[in-house]
Amino acid sequence: MESIIKHYQVAHVGFSLSYPDSSQEMMSVLLEAYQAFECDEQVASAALTSFSLTLNESGEELRKPAGFKEECRQDEEGQLIISGSLGEKQKAFLMAMTDMKSILVTGHDYQHSCLLVPAGTFSQKSAFGSLKATVDTSLMLLYAMRSAAGDTLLFHSSTVVKDGKAYLFLGKSGTGKSTHSGLWLKHIEGTRLLNDDNPVVYISHEGTPMVSGSPWSGKTPCYKNEEYPIGAIVQLRQAPENKIRKQTVIESYVSIKTSVSGKAWEKKIADGQHQTIEKLIGATRLYQLDCLPDAGAALLCCQTISL
Repeated sequence: MESIIKHYQVAHVGFSLSYPDSSQEMMSVLLEAYQAFECDEQVASAALTSFSLTLNESGEELRKPAGFKEECRQDEEGQLIISGSLGEKQKAFLMAMTDMKSILVTGHDYQHSCLLVPAGTFSQKSAFGSLKATVDTSLMLLYAMRSAAGDTLLFHSSTVVKDGKAYLFLGKSGTGKSTHSGLWLKHIEGTRLLNDDNPVVYISHEGTPMVSGSPWSGKTPCYKNEEYPIGAIVQLRQAPENKIRKQTVIESYVSIKTSVSGKAWEKKIADGQHQTIEKLIGATRLYQLDCLPDAGAALLCCQTISL
């Protein structure tokens, strides 16, 4: 069976995605969010860090692989991910996105991986949403793991840009990150949305904290291949009144640590994240904004962190 291979670069990380040509009709729509990041093979392979993912339908019913040892499970908003090991040389992620089960198998370095989805998936239009969630989640997982040791963090954040600098809004799901970004867009002239869910933060060779758009932006279609120096990072917290203050170092560490993706129980990944977070805190201003979902919150925040 012939395959189609697409190459992409997000920030300084390159990756390739291979899939059967029989799935081209569905995949061409699924990958529209990635178009701004597409590049040729030479660019992707020459990136600071790179990885590859091969997507295929399974020839048999998907089941837990023999020898799979569970390490951790995450069940949020109807999406289940069980991560574990397959012997000494492989790792696996068992995923259930809505009504679709899949298996992601990778090596210990996360460089080369294979994603198996149920037979017949590519011919079922009703499976599009689940397949997109599965492919996006797989690529984000691999991106976060593969880049963790390279001063790079995949964030959970809504991020805006104003006057050439980016501002990241952090918070638990339901806190109002997208709402706060929307208030900036509505009430603060010159504001643009960079990414509404998963931007990439990295430390440049010069030591400057940077943030890049990505193909992963949650429910808001905002897939910009742009990057900017970080002006500030703001932890949001719902409150009966608007007030803002700088965070302590410990508060800053917790805010960032709980907002980044990665397997924190793997030493290499945890160490890489820790080093990057330390650099980020040392070179970035971090604030806590207790706020209402109103224009006053956006104006107070902008006036404070744009100084």
